[in-house]
Amino acid sequence: MGDDNEETQVPETQIEEDNNPTPNENDNNTEATSSTEAAVNKKSIEKSIEKIRYSVAFWLGTQKREEKFLEAARQLRVPTSKMLELDCKTRWNSTYSMLKTAMIYKDVFPRLKYREPLYKEVPSESDWAKTKELVDKLAMFYDVTVLFSGTKYPTANLYFKNICAIRLAIYDWLSSEQEEVQAMALHMQTKFEKYWDTMHGLMGVASILDPRYKMKQIEFLCPLIYPNNAAQEIKKYKDILYDLVKEYQSKSQQSQQVQSESLIPTSSSRPSMPNLDLVKQLDVFVSHSTTHGHVKSELDHYLEESLLPRNDDDDFDILCWWKSNGIKYPTLHDIARDILAIPVSTVASESCFSTSGRIIRPHRSRLH
Repeated sequence: MGDDNEETQVPETQIEEDNNPTPNENDNNTEATSSTEAAVNKKSIEKSIEKIRYSVAFWLGTQKREEKFLEAARQLRVPTSKMLELDCKTRWNSTYSMLKTAMIYKDVFPRLKYREPLYKEVPSESDWAKTKELVDKLAMFYDVTVLFSGTKYPTANLYFKNICAIRLAIYDWLSSEQEEVQAMALHMQTKFEKYWDTMHGLMGVASILDPRYKMKQIEFLCPLIYPNNAAQEIKKYKDILYDLVKEYQSKSQQSQQVQSESLIPTSSSRPSMPNLDLVKQLDVFVSHSTTHGHVKSELDHYLEESLLPRNDDDDFDILCWWKSNGIKYPTLHDIARDILAIPVSTVASESCFSTSGRIIRPHRSRLH
């Protein structure tokens, strides 16, 4: 047995391992640093927005201040008649509208600083620079939100190109010169990818069902989104639609099989069919005896046919087009009927509940 006072010798390699963090520790440290930087950058943007919000609220605080603000705007010949507007902090689109309008009057605020001693916090050039870039970035989201949640509810063929535009914009923002925008884009990218992985296939199919574009949107956007494997991704979208055609074809065959079994006479017996005229019997016989390989050629024919002419101010009713072309493309007609009606947003349904909550109040919810 060794001496109790003898020091235990630790191998040098073990000492080095103890002093160096493990890969997991490095990853955790990196994530923690990124989260901290994102929080700091977010606070920097929030401070700039708060300054502008304070300025807007100050000059809309009283009628006299509002008149003084409009007079200064006229002297500076601000090219707009739109007045400042307050925002709701919990609604980003409201904040976007406030910032967009305030940007028009950015030169008015510092001028009024010398006319009103109570006006303390004037947005700096740095604040306006951050706000301008933020407004420019949010403009796309605002336009898409208006499109997706408008009163004329859009069909699913409109989703793909707009969602792709947002995806490309987010990746572009990652290389922004402003760290605040980079941090914002990084946070947005994580959330967006979860949605994209789930929905992009179905949205791509809906865009193919638009006779004005067919495969053209896919062929144009895939190289931008997937520069290394665009051809493979294009094929995926096409395969999804072919699989859908096969599925709908199978359902159609099963339905026709059930009908034909009850209507077609066997070769051994020829029962009378007093309730069916000869023409209807012939139609049933043809549908029963003809192979259905033409369904695939239906999709091929649709894709090979020339595109529908498109105008710049096109108010194209795709549902009406598929309704009138259902005889020509019966299987695709059924697919379009199901796919194009899928909503991209829950705004419409949530709006109904919100409206009903204001109309059917507790004292009006009973018959007695």
